[in-house]
Amino acid sequence: MTQNIFAGAKTAKNDSGIEEDFIRSGGAFETDIYKATIKAAFNRGSSRSKAMSIVVMLDIGGRELLSQTWVSNADGDVTYTDKKTKEQKNIPGFNQMNTLALLVTGKALGELSMEERSLKLWDNQAKAEVLQAVDCYVELMGEEVQVAVQKQILDKEKLIEGSNPPKYEPTGETREVNEVIKYFPADKRVTLTEVAQWVKSMGESFDDLVENGKLLKVINKAPEEIGSYAEKWLTQNQGQTWDRSRSGGSGPASSGEGKSFSKSEGGSTSGSKKASGLFDD
Repeated sequence: MTQNIFAGAKTAKNDSGIEEDFIRSGGAFETDIYKATIKAAFNRGSSRSKAMSIVVMLDIGGRELLSQTWVSNADGDVTYTDKKTKEQKNIPGFNQMNTLALLVTGKALGELSMEERSLKLWDNQAKAEVLQAVDCYVELMGEEVQVAVQKQILDKEKLIEGSNPPKYEPTGETREVNEVIKYFPADKRVTLTEVAQWVKSMGESFDDLVENGKLLKVINKAPEEIGSYAEKWLTQNQGQTWDRSRSGGSGPASSGEGKSFSKSEGGSTSGSKKASGLFDD
C-alpha cells in the first residue's frame, strides 16, 4: 500500500474543497460533455520543484484522453493566499481532484487508497510509451463519470537555450489540446456544488453527510432538475474551440475568461428547517 500524500494535507479552513462552478467560453475531442471511464488516476511531480499533479486517464468511446491537473504549488502546498482578500484558499486544481474523488467514492482525495501500478506512458527520452511505476488512486479506477471537455488551441513552445530557471517561448506554431473543465456523476449532469446547495435547501449539512459516508446516497437521490450548470456550459461552449494562443486572443470571439456561474462552494451549512434523517434510507 502506497501512502496518500494528501492525507492530512493542510487545506484552507474557509474552503470546502469543492471546485467552483465556472463557465469559460470557449487530434482533440470537440468541446462537449462525454461519458467516460476512469482507466487510471495517478500522481506525477515536477522535476524542478515540489509541485504535484494528478493525471487522470479517461476512456471516451474507446479513445483515450489524459488530463493533467496541478494540485499543489512549487512548495508542495495545496493552498495559496488570495491577493485581494488575503484569505487562504485551496488551489483550484486541488478542488477539482477533490471533487472528482467525492463524486466517485464519497470520500475526499486525502482519504483514497493508493497502490503502485505499472502503466504504459509516454517517455520523453525514449520518445515512446514505456511501462512506468506510478502511485495510483485505485478506488477511482474503472469508475464511470461524465466530463465537460473543451477543445483549445495553444502555442507550441521551445526551451530558451541557456535559461536558468528554464524558460520557454512560442515557436510560431500551434497545437490542439483538450482540457477537462468539469466532472459530473455517471448518470446525471449535476455538479457537486449544485448537490451541496440542494442539501442546504433541505436543511442538512453537506459536510456532515460526507463525514457520515452518505454522500453517494445523496448524489443518487438528487433530482437532475437541480442542475443548470451543464446546460448553460453547453449553450456557451458546445462545438467551439477556445483559442489560447498569443495570436488568437482568448476564446472563440475574444470573449475573455468567461464568467462565474455560481460562487457558492457548498460549505458546511445547516438550514433553519432541518429535515432530520432525510438521507438515512
